Amino acid sequence: MALVVANDAAAGRIYNVGERTTPTQLARLELLASVARVPLVFDTEPGAMSDLVLDSTRIRDEFGFTDTPAEDALARTVRQG
Repeated sequence: MALVVANDAAAGRIYNVGERTTPTQLARLELLASVARVPLVFDTEPGAMSDLVLDSTRIRDEFGFTDTPAEDALARTVRQG
C-alpha cells in the first residue's frame, strides 16, 4: 500500500488488496477452522452468508503486488493469537 500512496500515478484510483482469487466466506471460515483446529460453528446453509468478491488485478499489474497464501497467513495469525 505504501507504493500506491507514494506514487502520483495512483492519485484518484482505487486499488483492492486481496487474494488473486477471492474464496467464499464459507471457504475462508472452513480454512480458518482447519488451521486453528477448532470446529466450524457457523450456519453453513445456502444463503446464510453473503460473499464479497474483490478484483486485485489493478494493484498486481500496476505495482507488482503479491499476496501471502491464506493458509500461511492464517497459521501465523493463529500462532500469534
